[in-house]
Amino acid sequence: FATMSRPERRFASEWQNREEMSIVRNFVISRGIYSQVYAPPKAVVLLRSAASEVHPCVQWTPLAELLFQSTDLAAVYVFDVSDLIGELASETSSPSLGPILKPLQRSFMKVNPQEATFIAASSTCALALKLLRDDPAFVGKCVDHVVCVSPPPSLPRGKGPGLQQAATALYTSETAAQAGPPVLDPLFAEQASHVQVQGTGKEAIMRGIAEVVAAARRGGEASADGTGAAEAVALHQFQDRASQQAFVAQHNIRYSELIFTLDAASKQPIQEVVDITARVLS
Repeated sequence: FATMSRPERRFASEWQNREEMSIVRNFVISRGIYSQVYAPPKAVVLLRSAASEVHPCVQWTPLAELLFQSTDLAAVYVFDVSDLIGELASETSSPSLGPILKPLQRSFMKVNPQEATFIAASSTCALALKLLRDDPAFVGKCVDHVVCVSPPPSLPRGKGPGLQQAATALYTSETAAQAGPPVLDPLFAEQASHVQVQGTGKEAIMRGIAEVVAAARRGGEASADGTGAAEAVALHQFQDRASQQAFVAQHNIRYSELIFTLDAASKQPIQEVVDITARVLS
C-alpha cells in the first residue's frame, strides 16, 4: 500500500488539473441526428481560439445553417483551442508542433477528415498554417482548402516549398484586401484567392465564408437552391425539465445532453437554447 506525501499529492493534483484543462474541445453541428463518422468526406473544420460565454455550437450555427441550405454537408466540426491559447507565445516560438498544435493534431487524428476545408480567423490563421506546414504527412493530407478570415498583416514565413492546399482569404476592408496578397501568397504553392466580404458585421462574414466553402465543394459551380435545408422548429416555453425532455423525445433528438450543456455554457434560457439546437438537429 503506497502513500504520497503532502507535496506529492499537491503536485499530482495540480498536474491532473492541468491535464484536464489542457485539451482541445471538439464539437459537432449536425444537419440531422448525428451519428459518429470516422473520416467524414469533404468535411468542414473550424478552428476556434477565443474563449466566450457563447457556446461554440451556438456561435457557429448561423454558418452551419447557411452551408446546410446550399450544400449536402452533413456536419461542421469545431476544434476549440481556447483552453490552450495562453500557450500561444510558446507555440509560435517553437520550431515544431508545440503545446497548442500537438493536441490539435490529435483532434484531427480522431476525426480524420477527408478533403476538408479548414477555416481559421484572425490570429488563428497562423496556427492553422503552421499545423499544415509542420504536419504534411497527416493533417496536410486531410485538408484540401484553407480559408483565412481577416488574416493578420504578418504571418510566419515557412521554410521549404509552399503549402499544397488551395487557399482563400476573406477580408472585411479594402485596406486589408490590398495588404493581404503579398503576405499570404508566398506561403502557398499556388496563388491564393482573395475576396472582400460584401457588407459589414457578423452576418456578412458568415455569408462570405459559406459562399467560399459552398463553391469549393461544388468545384466553383453556381449556388444551389437550398433544397434540404434544416427547418426551424416552433417551440413552446418549457415550464420544467420534464416538458423539455418530452420535446426532445418527440423530435427524436438523441443528444439531449448537448442541449443541457449549451444552457449551462451560454447562460441563455433553456427554450432559446433548444430552439437553436433543434434547428440543426431536427
